[in-house]
Amino acid sequence: MLALLLAILILSSCTEKLERDWKQFEPFTENFNLTEIDADGNEYLEVSAVKSISKSDVEKYVIGNGWKSVAVYELDKNKDVARVWELKDDLPLINEQTLHDCFEVKGFGENQLIQYGLLDGRYEDLDFAYDENDNSISLDACWFVAHNGKLVFLSDDVMVCVDGKEWAAEGRNPYEDYQIIRKELETMNSSELHDMFLVFYKLNYRHGNMIYGDKFNEFLESFTSNPFRLNEDKTFKKELIDNLISFNTEHMSLLTASLLIKKKFTIEEVVDNYYANVDAFGNDMFY
Repeated sequence: MLALLLAILILSSCTEKLERDWKQFEPFTENFNLTEIDADGNEYLEVSAVKSISKSDVEKYVIGNGWKSVAVYELDKNKDVARVWELKDDLPLINEQTLHDCFEVKGFGENQLIQYGLLDGRYEDLDFAYDENDNSISLDACWFVAHNGKLVFLSDDVMVCVDGKEWAAEGRNPYEDYQIIRKELETMNSSELHDMFLVFYKLNYRHGNMIYGDKFNEFLESFTSNPFRLNEDKTFKKELIDNLISFNTEHMSLLTASLLIKKKFTIEEVVDNYYANVDAFGNDMFY
């Protein structure tokens, strides 16, 4: 049975004092409603904001400011806490840890969101969009919201976004893992997917960390084009995503790797993060 969970992401502007206790998030739960949806057997939570937030307010408070994630929670359909994520500034990451999201919004449209908070001063230009008809917000710098979130609260120094993801839960169908990972990989560009392939290759060509040992050669032979070369072809992109998902044995490790690559960590840093979290005795991987 799929557990219905959602993510609530709290962001603070760079002008806000970060000493505030962001664990006291309960008041924000009054700003949105949840509807349980069953579409062809796939269950999820649909989020709707109680109060409409105008595009002009988003332009006034969000654009021109820098923002940092200060709290991430997973809630169930009753708005009770299912998991609290610990936010970090650096690797390694273990279970229930993720990196701070840091970004600046310059305007609406393509390349209007600058993602910061990356190692060695790296940054990336991303898209930013907002629809005042249903409070839909696109924050590709924040995986917990990405382009499916709803803006449910906004002030001059705080914004709260919610996304009804199909989150990991004990006893659910593994097919849901594939859906989550596929959605994440499909949002990667060709260069990021190429890095993803190289990470997967480096982690598996000797020891088979994320693939069954006898399947590695079959994985390499499954490509119709040379996967070691950067390829912009859409057909190859689909083939690469399909192969990464079908041959991979550690879903959350693959998901973590994709998130780190999007944040512009190098191939070596992503590989090192994997090994930093391997239990050498039990061969367990924490993401």
